[in-house]
Amino acid sequence: MRAHPALIIAAVLFAASTAGAHVVVEPERALTGKPQVYTVIVPAERPFSPTVEVTLLVPLSFDILSIEESPGWSLNLSRDWRGGNVRLTWSGGRVTPNRFVRFGFAAENPSVPTTVVWLATQRYADGSVDEWNDPASEDHTASVTNVVLPSKEPGVDRTAAALGSAAIAVALLALIVAVVSSRRRARSQANTLDPADPRSDQVG
Repeated sequence: MRAHPALIIAAVLFAASTAGAHVVVEPERALTGKPQVYTVIVPAERPFSPTVEVTLLVPLSFDILSIEESPGWSLNLSRDWRGGNVRLTWSGGRVTPNRFVRFGFAAENPSVPTTVVWLATQRYADGSVDEWNDPASEDHTASVTNVVLPSKEPGVDRTAAALGSAAIAVALLALIVAVVSSRRRARSQANTLDPADPRSDQVG
């Protein structure tokens, strides 16, 4: 049985309504025991302070196969056996206001169905930190991936893969909208800043 086009459109629209300016990990659905490329999308959250470090916790049940090269960024990988995670930390680069960066890694998914909440930390040049750790929070949303058994129905898994690609595109579109909104807010704030305030020169 193949997914009806209306269902695909509905799924994409749902993704658009839930995507926002926070660390996003795609896809939202993956298959047990299969290799999968995961994409980590990191927007600049603060209008006056660039992102300088991003940390993502990957459960040990995911066997990391390879990590995408990210020019301008260095990667530190460490295993937390007690916490049951692999810690991926990208640092050395800068995500300036109105920009975003993408990281990627390939992993073999767990052999049994599971739901993973991607815990991420975003650090800024001014020392502030955002923790993306709660799927139910509007302010600190964490991405979720459901790892499911492969379907026995032909075409279903291909449709899911297509939806995963569409979800990444929608997330990027929503990110652009969020960046535009952030820029407008920054300009609005600039109109009220004291001309002597150095932040006035950073708004643009």
